[in-house]
Amino acid sequence: MKFSNKLIVILFLIFITSCTKFTLQNNTTTQNQTTPIIPPSIKFYSVMDNGSVNVLLNGKQISSVANFFPSSYINAIVGTNAISLREPNTNNVLNGSLDLLNNTKYSCFFYKVGNEWKYSLIKDIMTTTLANGFAAARILDFRTQGYFDYINVRMVNPGFEIIDSKNRNFLDHKTFSSYTDFKVVGAGKYNIFMYNDTLTTSQRKDVTLDSKGYYSVVLTTPSNITPYKDAIFYIFPDAIKH
Repeated sequence: MKFSNKLIVILFLIFITSCTKFTLQNNTTTQNQTTPIIPPSIKFYSVMDNGSVNVLLNGKQISSVANFFPSSYINAIVGTNAISLREPNTNNVLNGSLDLLNNTKYSCFFYKVGNEWKYSLIKDIMTTTLANGFAAARILDFRTQGYFDYINVRMVNPGFEIIDSKNRNFLDHKTFSSYTDFKVVGAGKYNIFMYNDTLTTSQRKDVTLDSKGYYSVVLTTPSNITPYKDAIFYIFPDAIKH
């Protein structure tokens, strides 16, 4: 069979047009699948009992935080963010960076080891929809005066729930990432007991977890405890609502 030159040209144009359409369709599909940029957000806390400190994010002062009184969630940028901490009437006492992911919430806790300020960045994964009558909680250990002592933590809701967390230690969430996960529990009043193999070292009663609330139960010790070996008897657990 013989083809005329005109027919060959027509077939060639149809082929090129089809390829171009296929390419455009694939490019459109790729663009539609691009993840939208949603700024990460971060909340700052100080777990020290020596007054308020000022927080700077990317060179701009965005909040002042005191012991257990956090800022609100604040938008940051995807990628590296500069972080600074400034005590009143002083220069910066801490400078660092935070690498934050798209569409992710974080908590940043400031603490001191000796006289040196440090920070710990933790993801706040709060994607579970909590039903009425339920809350979610996790336990974080920031006992700066008792960092060498393991402790067990039992949270008891007399009518509902028990959380028993064993062998907790200073900043152990950095080693065991599962400690930053929230556990769904019954809402209500909890008694919190800190204990070791021989005795209950300290306790706090009637800590309320609100329905549908997310909480970090933060273990701390007073900065003025001496000698350090007594710090295990002064553990204070505070329930911080996110």
